[in-house]
Amino acid sequence: MTDQPPPYYAEKTGPYPPQPQAAYPPPQQTVVVTQPVFTAQPVVFRDQPVVVTDSNGQQVTTQLEYRSGLLTWLICCFICWITGLWCIAPIAFCIDATKDVYHITPTD
Repeated sequence: MTDQPPPYYAEKTGPYPPQPQAAYPPPQQTVVVTQPVFTAQPVVFRDQPVVVTDSNGQQVTTQLEYRSGLLTWLICCFICWITGLWCIAPIAFCIDATKDVYHITPTD
């Protein structure tokens, strides 16, 4: 036998065969679109006028209307039951804090 390597070893130029160069496409530019987020604060309706936005987009201040409700009648009955004096029981109808509050938006 001869001491020469087979012909396919002789064709190599280095210890490793050359790697083929891959043609990768250039990286694409990513566009991120964000939209502003609006969070609406909850409106708390109590015994003070509140500024709200109506259906036309205008800001209006509510008007308060006090009406006798269940609490007014319960306080009236409680006063009558505790004191036994039916003549002072209607004082609950004179105090706005015992009444229900309705917020009304003025209309033009």
